[in-house]
Amino acid sequence: MSDVRPGRGRWKGGAALPLGLFAAVQTFVLFARRDRFAVLFWWTSESWLLVTLLWLKNFALAGAAFFVFFRIARWTQTLPRVQARRACPRDDSASRVRHALLFAGILAAGVALRWIAPRQIPPGVWADALFEAAGALRQPGTIPRLGGQPL
Repeated sequence: MSDVRPGRGRWKGGAALPLGLFAAVQTFVLFARRDRFAVLFWWTSESWLLVTLLWLKNFALAGAAFFVFFRIARWTQTLPRVQARRACPRDDSASRVRHALLFAGILAAGVALRWIAPRQIPPGVWADALFEAAGALRQPGTIPRLGGQPL
C-alpha cells in the first residue's frame, strides 16, 4: 500500500488550482488598490507607458502568487499520510512537530499581516475584534461592553 494520496477525479490538481487562483486574485486586487483604479484606467497619450507597466506589475505579482500557492498546495497533497502510532512512533512524533511548526508559522504570518496597517480599517467597521482588543489593552475600562468605538 502506497503512502502517497491518490488524486481525486480526472485532474490530479485537487484544491491547488482554486487556491492558486484565489491567491492570484487577492494579490492583484491588493496591488491594484494600492495603484488606485482611477490611475489604472487613466489611459492617455502621455500616461500609457506608466499605466501599462503598472498593469504588467500587478499581473506579474498575481502570477507569482498563483505559482507559489499552487506549488505549495501540490506539495502538501503529495506528502505521505500520517501513519498509525503503533506502526511507527518516531515518524508520528516528527510529523506532529512539523505540523505544530507549520501551524505556528501560519498563525504568526496571519497576525503579522493583520497588524501591518490596523489604521486602514474603513470607517463604520465595528466588528473587528483585534482592533477593539488593541484599544482595550491600551486603555482598560474605556471600551464599552457592546460594540466598539468607531474610528
